[in-house]
Amino acid sequence: KKQEKIIEPNEVGFFDCHCEERSDAAISTERGLPRPPMSIGGLAMTDNLRAGLLYVGQLEPHKGVILLLDAFEELKNIKSLALNIVGDGSLMLEIKKRVKNNPNIIIHGRVPREKLPEFYSHAKATIFPSMVYENAPMVIAESLSCGTPVIVSRLGGAPELIRENENSVTFTPCDVDDLTEKMKKFL
Repeated sequence: KKQEKIIEPNEVGFFDCHCEERSDAAISTERGLPRPPMSIGGLAMTDNLRAGLLYVGQLEPHKGVILLLDAFEELKNIKSLALNIVGDGSLMLEIKKRVKNNPNIIIHGRVPREKLPEFYSHAKATIFPSMVYENAPMVIAESLSCGTPVIVSRLGGAPELIRENENSVTFTPCDVDDLTEKMKKFL
């Protein structure tokens, strides 16, 4: 009872995320400055793609990226909504084939870690659709550190990193309909 409590935050190292410049950031802003121009890997992003959703992680079955593609397909009537996919893995060829006719899904592949803040800062939300128990995924901390909320699978330790309906939302694991509804509600 008489012990001193010391809280040491986990420093994720993303300090240049332009959080204070986001007009739609999950954190309150006073400056309301426009977002800086975005260029990722030499690809200039248009405004409608800048306002998209983001997936960062391995392209493996257990990470839920196929589930995310199924849910995103349900949002096809929102023409200006983009899904940026950052990562690499065994599903890369399958994902490329599946999205080749959808110009609103952009696959960036693996990008250097120092480029990730640009992606997070320009996303409306980061989607974390994992289908397995994970402890404390860095993607969630990185996204939140850049002022970008997360839509998280309610499984393992991942939901413990967020404040439901305050800075992010959760969805039922492996449930395409629930993920779709959470994305619609969020958008």
